[in-house]
Amino acid sequence: MAKESVRVEIFGTEYTLKSDTDEEHVKEIAQIVDEKMKKLAENSTIKSPSKLAVLTALNIADELYQFKDKYNKVIDNFNEKGRKLSERIDYYIDHYKQVNS
Repeated sequence: MAKESVRVEIFGTEYTLKSDTDEEHVKEIAQIVDEKMKKLAENSTIKSPSKLAVLTALNIADELYQFKDKYNKVIDNFNEKGRKLSERIDYYIDHYKQVNS
């Protein structure tokens, strides 16, 4: 897919972004950033857009980190259950072979 230019507005500033993904995806992501910056601005005394952008980026990075941590725990749990299931299957196969030999 060729890079397409997409115009978005984040915190009152218009940006033209180039992306390999479809236009709607880019707009949705920009909308998320815009909403998070506006919410942070409402709940903060910070007025500098660049500082709000950095704090928003840190908040988004923290969310990503938490999701990755939860994802890794789910994967570890899944792998552990798979390992235990595989051991039980091996046990029953061995038991079956012994009974039927």
